[in-house]
Amino acid sequence: MKKNLLISCLIVVLCVFAACDKNEVKTNEFSVFFDSNSGSEVIPQMVKEGEKATKPVDPTRYGYVFKAWNKELFFFDEWIFDQDVVASDTTLYALWEQNLLFVTFYCYDGYEVPTQAMNKGEKATEPSPAPTREGYRFEGWYTYNNTKWDFSTDIVSYNITLFARWISIEEITGIEDMSFENYPQVDGSTSARALNVMIACKLLGVQYTWEMLTGNPAIAPGYYEWVVAPDMQAIPSQYREELFGKRIVTSQTHGAFMNLIDGTADIILTHRTLSDDEKNDADAASVTLIETPIALDVFVFIVRPGNAVKSLTVEQIQKIYTGEITRWSEVGGNNAQINVFTRPRNSGSEEVFRTLVMNGIAPADFTAVSEIGGMSLVFGEVRNSNGICYTFNNYKDMIVRVPDNEIPKIAINGIFPDKNTVSNNTYPFISKVHVAIRSDLDRNSMAYKLYEWLQSTDAIQTIVECGFIPIK
Repeated sequence: MKKNLLISCLIVVLCVFAACDKNEVKTNEFSVFFDSNSGSEVIPQMVKEGEKATKPVDPTRYGYVFKAWNKELFFFDEWIFDQDVVASDTTLYALWEQNLLFVTFYCYDGYEVPTQAMNKGEKATEPSPAPTREGYRFEGWYTYNNTKWDFSTDIVSYNITLFARWISIEEITGIEDMSFENYPQVDGSTSARALNVMIACKLLGVQYTWEMLTGNPAIAPGYYEWVVAPDMQAIPSQYREELFGKRIVTSQTHGAFMNLIDGTADIILTHRTLSDDEKNDADAASVTLIETPIALDVFVFIVRPGNAVKSLTVEQIQKIYTGEITRWSEVGGNNAQINVFTRPRNSGSEEVFRTLVMNGIAPADFTAVSEIGGMSLVFGEVRNSNGICYTFNNYKDMIVRVPDNEIPKIAINGIFPDKNTVSNNTYPFISKVHVAIRSDLDRNSMAYKLYEWLQSTDAIQTIVECGFIPIK
């Protein structure tokens, strides 16, 4: 009986095993998809339930660095390939870190300007040539909140779109009947040259760009002036040489005043008023001038990069230029001699220096070794010595475009020169750009109409675009 029971149990066990083998459950396979999120394509995988997916080759995407595969599209939850197992159909999403920033330009439908890619903190390059549009004048590139983009100073810190601003030629408020033929004889200082040319372009409807005026690097290594360059093809051929070669000129400050006094110029733009010498010449010729400020600028002092002195008082500046202070250690700097640089007498910046900074105190005679002829040469001399000199802020930042990390400006009385300290009148050395005419100028002439226009609200946009501060 026991033998029969053992046989019965064995039969039952064999039947159970046979049933299990007959009803065996097959292992499931699931799809693992890879959404590269605008990157290169990644092939899906079939993975058995409970097993691990194979980490694919990293996808690529222009301007981005691949970081990881993510379980969610919008929330960070990284898929760990040597830990996570597949339990169902799964989609993994590429997680990217932006490596390059993009500046896109929008002009109008049908006109394309190439997108620029760059690293964070770099400057975009102003598209050249400037875009054109029939019946309109291009005014510049602006952000979405209506701020003009300054390609010389603004840095790119995020993806941005810049929009072209256009003004209809019919809407331009200019001077009635002014033309290429009757544009007046306008002279001026080096520091006002760009403004002089831009005014003419605005009033005559000529497109223009900012371009570097190349020179001899042996004279001013690394520092060149930027000028407003008119589109000469937009000017009738018979006026091209005449207009921007003879009627719109830069004879420098003293030369411009002398040309106005003797009648060679109808109107001039300078950073200062008559000097004593020029007034004597005007009196001798029985000529009186009308001088009117139209814009503000900042008169700044510059030093060599790395100079420990970041601020000077007005009195310290005066004593440096009278020779009473001769070493930087006397004003909080290193124990080194101060190389004092100046500009020639009757130059615009030298006369402003005497009146605005020295306030009647006679400076020492540094001309034998330290007088600098050209304005752009100032920066090279200061950079290559333990020196100090002065210039106009607009000329430094807008024309020569020397960044402060190369040639720093110093604060005066602890106040750094910028638009805010000019607007609130706290920076002590604020200079003015003047327009000057002879008092006997015909009130019906185009020169006098230009003189009036420069004092109107119509001129403010041009003044600001050229980097100056309008007078409130």
